[in-house]
Amino acid sequence: MPWFPEFSTAIELARRDARAREQADPVAQYLKAMYDDAPGALEKTWPGDVVVHDPRAGEIRGHRDLRAFIHSNREWMAAHHARLKVVGSITVDGRAAVELLVHVLHEGDEVAWPVAVVAESLDERSVEFRTYCSQWPVDGLRHLRPAFLDAGAVQTTDVVARHLDALAGGDVESIVKTFQPDG
Repeated sequence: MPWFPEFSTAIELARRDARAREQADPVAQYLKAMYDDAPGALEKTWPGDVVVHDPRAGEIRGHRDLRAFIHSNREWMAAHHARLKVVGSITVDGRAAVELLVHVLHEGDEVAWPVAVVAESLDERSVEFRTYCSQWPVDGLRHLRPAFLDAGAVQTTDVVARHLDALAGGDVESIVKTFQPDG
């Protein structure tokens, strides 16, 4: 008779596999929760700490505040007839980023509003979302939001370091060389 792991171990392995698939794109989960006004999937997948840094709402911490934020955001999106279009996305080493173009009504006109959302998995149970966008297209005001990442030196390597060095030195030819020919 072949050996089978005990039942509870099989369940745990299946749960881990499902969680791995669900966590593969946390930004997609976040956007779906926003659009559907259904934070339950986020709470199930990320039962630990959930933090959102949003330019309009500020810092949202915990599942209770997340539910209120998602509901409020969904109401705002519905009132402004928001339509989302994903422009690009990438997932690398516990981080995911999605660039969106959100079409909203502002003072009777449809405007295109560029938005980026970054998700970073802090551990197996927790996630942090950061939204980057200007409020100018949706309210005509320039908001200054405080930094939410600690200041510090950033180590850059490869093409980014060459680009920044050339930029700091005003070396246009070297800056151009950091791009692909069609870039």
